[in-house]
Amino acid sequence: MIICAEDDGASKVFDKCNKTRGKIIRYGFGKNFDWSAANIKISHGGGVSCEVYHNGENLGILELSVSGAHNVLNSLAAIAAAYEYGVNFETSAEILKNFHGSERRMQVKGLIKEKNILVMDDYAHHPSEIKASLKAVKDIYPERRLVLVYQPHRFSRTAQFAPDFAKALSIADEIFLLPVFSAGEKEFSHSSSVEIAEKAEKKITLVNFSDAHEKIKISLQPGDLLLTMGAGDVYEIGEKILGENQNV
Repeated sequence: MIICAEDDGASKVFDKCNKTRGKIIRYGFGKNFDWSAANIKISHGGGVSCEVYHNGENLGILELSVSGAHNVLNSLAAIAAAYEYGVNFETSAEILKNFHGSERRMQVKGLIKEKNILVMDDYAHHPSEIKASLKAVKDIYPERRLVLVYQPHRFSRTAQFAPDFAKALSIADEIFLLPVFSAGEKEFSHSSSVEIAEKAEKKITLVNFSDAHEKIKISLQPGDLLLTMGAGDVYEIGEKILGENQNV
C-alpha cells in the first residue's frame, strides 16, 4: 500500500490498518517518509521542482512541467509505485519532467490581449481538489487577480460538502457561482448552490448560465486571471468570453 502522509483521511487508514500484512510505503513533504519531497520551488508561469528523498537519502532534483504541491505528491506516489517494479528514480524523473498534464487540468484556454486577461479552465469539483488547484494558480500567477467561476457538480455532493466548498472557493479574489450541474441527479432540499453561498465568509455572486458571461465580463479588470472550474460545462463560459474578444 502506497499512502499519502499529508492526507488526514489516508493517515487515519494508516493508523488503523494491520502493519504486519503486506508492505506499507508512505510519501509526503520533508525528508522523513519512505519517499519525501523537500525544498519545493514554484516556477513563475508554471511548473515546480523539489529534492526527492528515499528513506532519508537525497536522490536528486525532480522537475515538473505541471504545477502545484499536489502534483509533487502525485509524482512521489508514481515514483514509489514504479520503484517497486524496478524503475529507478532517474528514469521516473525523466518521464515525469515531460508530462504536461491532461485536458481540463489547469488548462490555459487563451489570452484576451487587449486587457492582458488570462483565461484558464480546471476540472476540480471536490473541495480538496479546488483548494489545491486554486493555491497552485495563486502561486504561479501571484500578480494576477483571480476571478473564479465555479459550477458545483451533483446535488448530493453539494449538500454533503457545502461548508467545505465555501471555504475552498474563498481562496479566489472574486467568485461567481453557477447552479448545480445535476449529472443525472434530482435536486432535493439543501442541495443547491445557495447552500454554498450562504456558508461563505467571502462574497459569492450567484449567476445563471445564460447571463453569466455578461456579468463576468463587466467585473473583469486588466491583468486578471479568469478561471472556470467544475466537472460540467462551465468551460463554455470562458470560451464564450474568449470568442468575443481578440485572443490567442
